[in-house]
Amino acid sequence: MIAEQCCLHPGGLAFTEKIVQEAEMSPASKILDAGCGAGNTVMWLREQGYDARGIDKHSTMDVPWIQQGTLQKMPYKNGSFDAVISECTAFICGDTESMLKECYRVLCCEGLLLLADVYFKTDKPLPQFMDNRPVTLEAWQKLLAQCGFEIIMVEDVSEAWKPFVIEQLWAGRTLEDLWGGCMAEGQASLGQYKPGYFLLRARKRSEQQ
Repeated sequence: MIAEQCCLHPGGLAFTEKIVQEAEMSPASKILDAGCGAGNTVMWLREQGYDARGIDKHSTMDVPWIQQGTLQKMPYKNGSFDAVISECTAFICGDTESMLKECYRVLCCEGLLLLADVYFKTDKPLPQFMDNRPVTLEAWQKLLAQCGFEIIMVEDVSEAWKPFVIEQLWAGRTLEDLWGGCMAEGQASLGQYKPGYFLLRARKRSEQQ
């Protein structure tokens, strides 16, 4: 079994299980983890019987189901997967729109996109980024629609931030390690902003819609 502490995102493996189980996919579904990191989610999915694969630009794993590559130009044929899952990746990948368009391309007709990612709440000043990533939850929803997705479910799980940060600080990581690409250029800390976290399930719309 994959240890929950290995899953470096708020909610850990519990959120991965939740978003996958609520999607109610068939056991033989082909699932891609876009931005799979060390491959923990991929391994967990394979333990559940799914035909899971992963891609990450920094991957060095020597296993056939995990590939090194960019999320903005993935080496898969159109319609290769029944679902794409991405946890804490789309927001910091450098070009969220291009990544989402690639997810759309590699998904089969009415395939599912499962996201767990960061946004910022509007009751505090919003950070500014050079790459025009979606900063608010409304911006995420608008971008997903523009990229051809119909949102089925979105759940705000921002309460998971605090225990995640405390756990990781106790493990010896710094705030800079944790926030990483969530920081705007020239930003020293996230104290002036209010980050949130969401779980989302969307369906690929047909091109005729």
